[in-house]
Amino acid sequence: MPLVIARHPNNHWHNSYRSVLSAGVDSDADLETLRRLQRFRKRSHLNPADNGRVSDLSQHVGDHGQEPAEYIASLTALHDVVLIGEGMPTAQSGQFLVELVPVLAAAGVWNLGAEWLLQDDQDSLDEITTGRNFDEVRATELVLRWGMRYGIVPSSRVEVLRAAWATNRQRDHLAPPFRILGLDYDLDYDNVTDRADLTEPEAWPHLRTRGPSARFMAAVIDEQLLKPRRRAVISCSTGHAFTHHRRPYHANNDRFDVEVVGDRVLGAGNHLFAQRADRVATVLLHQPLDGCPGVRPDHVYAADGLVDMVFARHDGPKFPVGFDVGGSSFATLGTSCAHDDSPLGHLADGWIFLAPLQQMRAPEQLSSQLEQFDLTQLRRRMLQGSSRRPDNSVQDLRSAVDTTAAVIEMSLRAVGA
Repeated sequence: MPLVIARHPNNHWHNSYRSVLSAGVDSDADLETLRRLQRFRKRSHLNPADNGRVSDLSQHVGDHGQEPAEYIASLTALHDVVLIGEGMPTAQSGQFLVELVPVLAAAGVWNLGAEWLLQDDQDSLDEITTGRNFDEVRATELVLRWGMRYGIVPSSRVEVLRAAWATNRQRDHLAPPFRILGLDYDLDYDNVTDRADLTEPEAWPHLRTRGPSARFMAAVIDEQLLKPRRRAVISCSTGHAFTHHRRPYHANNDRFDVEVVGDRVLGAGNHLFAQRADRVATVLLHQPLDGCPGVRPDHVYAADGLVDMVFARHDGPKFPVGFDVGGSSFATLGTSCAHDDSPLGHLADGWIFLAPLQQMRAPEQLSSQLEQFDLTQLRRRMLQGSSRRPDNSVQDLRSAVDTTAAVIEMSLRAVGA
């Protein structure tokens, strides 16, 4: 099913604003968004939004916005590797990645790298995406092998592999196969006990025996993509998508499995940018930003809500849409109440708005598929000590995975509530 989220029936990119919070909102969802934004800005002690500035932002999207997959494909003509970062997976972002695969192939881009798959499984990934028949069970297993760490196992990630397989079945015989490239490596679980709590920082030197994930992923991208000049798009977490921007250490979120230099956390994109400069670029999916540690709220609107305000107006631009941040009026927008208050232009070269936060949904999880696989292996791959207990049943693991999805959805709903 195509990704159709826009609810504005007419293309009114260039209409002017009467007032940011005035009448003229054509849906209850938009009105609720504007109410939330008003509450959020008031609680954050922010001045009322400037109408002219919001109009200018809307004009930029109207003049330059593209359908998201086409926007990413267009960036690959300017940069060898485009990193797409997201803070938490959603149903919308998963569907976007599925639809991105054939668009990339049509643009002559034959590689999609994924933080959420293992480089150790690359032979199996290649077999799945080039086989005569799609092996759904094996594809599900490979998604689980990385995702069980965090209880994040969206079914859409299996569909990304299926999309690559379908693309390869239809490609011209002279074209190279479309590859899904695993970027991370498997943790050395044999170095810890099956009851160990892997959310404790002390465990990670024993688990990350091949070095920090950021350096490992950057090395894979550089060796397999940048050095041989193969264009690619990378699906990864926001922290690994940053290139020239180095994010500040977050006391709650960066307790383990991060590379910290001074008070900054380095991601794969930082290492790539240091070596390859603007051959790599960052695009962020629109999502909340982290609030300051120990201070409510946990998540805040990016750009103090101005991005959301653009799309909540009845005369705002259509979405889903991708657009440049660099060189535009979006570049100077900061987030005054976020832990990382850097302007958007420091964070990203481009932005993709799939849906308002209140319309976004947690991804459908693979929880119903867990019973097909080795329960012992599933347990030992999880991080929480309570989930790794040997007496935990399939139902216990299923509950843990479903709880993760519930937390994602609750986090999205809580912004501006």
